[in-house]
Amino acid sequence: MIPARGLLLNSRMILAFAVLLVAVILPLDFYFYRDWKEVKLESIRKNLVYQVDLLSQLAAELPDRPIKAKFTLPAIYQVFQEDLTVLWDSTEPSRIQTKIKTPHPLLAKALSEGKQKDVLEFDDTLGAYHKNSEKRIALGAVPLKSIFREQSIFVQNLVLVSLIVFFSSMLLATLLIHFAGKPLRDLVFNALPFLDGQIPELPSSSAGEADVLVQALNKVSSQIQGLHQVDIQKIQIEQEVEGMSSLQLSLLPDPHIATPRFEIESNYISAAKAGGDCWGYFETEKYLVLYIADVTGHGLSSSLITSACRGCFAALEQLYNEYPEMPALPSFILRFANNAILRSAQDELNMTMFVASYSFEEQRMLYASAGHNPAWKISPSNTGEGLMVESILSRGPRLGEGDSFEAPLDQSVPFGEDDVFFLYTDGLTNCLNDQDAALGKPRTQALLKESLASAPSLSKGLEFFMNRVTEFQQSHAIEDDISFVAFKRRKAA
Repeated sequence: MIPARGLLLNSRMILAFAVLLVAVILPLDFYFYRDWKEVKLESIRKNLVYQVDLLSQLAAELPDRPIKAKFTLPAIYQVFQEDLTVLWDSTEPSRIQTKIKTPHPLLAKALSEGKQKDVLEFDDTLGAYHKNSEKRIALGAVPLKSIFREQSIFVQNLVLVSLIVFFSSMLLATLLIHFAGKPLRDLVFNALPFLDGQIPELPSSSAGEADVLVQALNKVSSQIQGLHQVDIQKIQIEQEVEGMSSLQLSLLPDPHIATPRFEIESNYISAAKAGGDCWGYFETEKYLVLYIADVTGHGLSSSLITSACRGCFAALEQLYNEYPEMPALPSFILRFANNAILRSAQDELNMTMFVASYSFEEQRMLYASAGHNPAWKISPSNTGEGLMVESILSRGPRLGEGDSFEAPLDQSVPFGEDDVFFLYTDGLTNCLNDQDAALGKPRTQALLKESLASAPSLSKGLEFFMNRVTEFQQSHAIEDDISFVAFKRRKAA
């Protein structure tokens, strides 16, 4: 039977351990949950503003041109005239050209406030509006319940883990009372002379049992720290990657593209779960427009900017398909992209971009750059042996640096059936090996010429090239996104 002194000692230990768990673990859980919620809400707010800005631009052409844009957020989108006439409704098309009697709070705020646009948060809705010069009001509203549906599951899991750890610790303390009571009592009894200033020699068995107890408590503490580390990593992943990594990859074109008129080969390796590189293309009757871009930085913010860039080029593709006679000038495309990036980045991030526009009629490559690396034109050498690389230079300011964007002049070079146009981001030439030596532009060009010259096709040549780059890197971690894309004309039948 455990004496009163031993029972009191172990009871205090149980109480102190339980209070420690409740006082530390649960507040930390809810602290990380609150931080995750704020980051999630800010991401939705920026995306909603961008969608409503795009809707406001499209609303200017109603009813002559219907709105066919696809919006990424699960929101309700509407366009009103100031007299409360419904011009467009994403959920109830039957309401078009009807007047509503009582505007909902978001529309009422848009009518009463003097601002051109704003973001408002109601009890159960996050809304944004944008009034354009035609006195048309574009609205977007996202139900907060749909945004944070997964949060309740997230919080439940955190609380469940905390409770499991709590009751496991209680069970451990109970077992210690049952199995370790005697060594602890002996330890306390042998340590009593310390109260009188004496320094007794503790029996080895008691000291050994106490050491085992310390090791057990340390193990429990390590497990708790490990659980919290997992929670922290989970929150960081959900902040930076949730939805963005899969979305970003889905927005990239297929790495192997072949049509009767051209072929495109590409490679994309991200240094983070959500990267800052992107590329894309679109084809019209007269042009093939190809671009590559690099956002300053990595992570969630950069991936949001690349998503905005992709949305911008989707709008451009629709514009050029509706007006096929309009020339696809890279300088115009850069100005259009700068407006989209400026709205999305809000002066916090910049983007470099190279735009190439191939004219099938003139067989020339138009190009312009916004602070990006020069492109490379790979052609058969003049001697007929091997290949040569020509740097295609164009200087212009980066996208998102300000409203006063001065696009560079459009330039052009002839582009034949045996030529390859190569675009890349600086993550390729700046990649390091185990000796911290950079690949560099001269070595990259040499590897590219050797790989293309020895391969039967563009696809195989770039496969050889990437293998050589990987061999150079050895085991060194990737510190920046590596992206490149190559374009080649198909020979006429």
